Amino acid sequence: MPRTKADRTVIHRIELGGKERELAEGALAAFQFNRVASPIVTGLSDVSFVVTAAALLAVFFPELKNFLPKNPVDPSDTIDAVTDWWDMRRTEVQQYGESAKA
Repeated sequence: MPRTKADRTVIHRIELGGKERELAEGALAAFQFNRVASPIVTGLSDVSFVVTAAALLAVFFPELKNFLPKNPVDPSDTIDAVTDWWDMRRTEVQQYGESAKA
């Protein structure tokens, strides 16, 4: 049976209040985080991914080699190495900010 041609257009619009908008934004943020975190967690469970990621870090950040812990089994040595690297980065960012102001 053929359809009749529409004689009018009806527009339906759904409006959200402030609370509903907050809930929708929270759900969207959780969904987006899940879309990013799932492949990372899956990759970290694969040895070849971890080796590839470490190799890429070594290529793009060669200065990290100076901050590797001497004994990675010792947590304090690892924490000290990460802290030293973080302090170096913070100093570089501060110097960059000061040079940009000048």
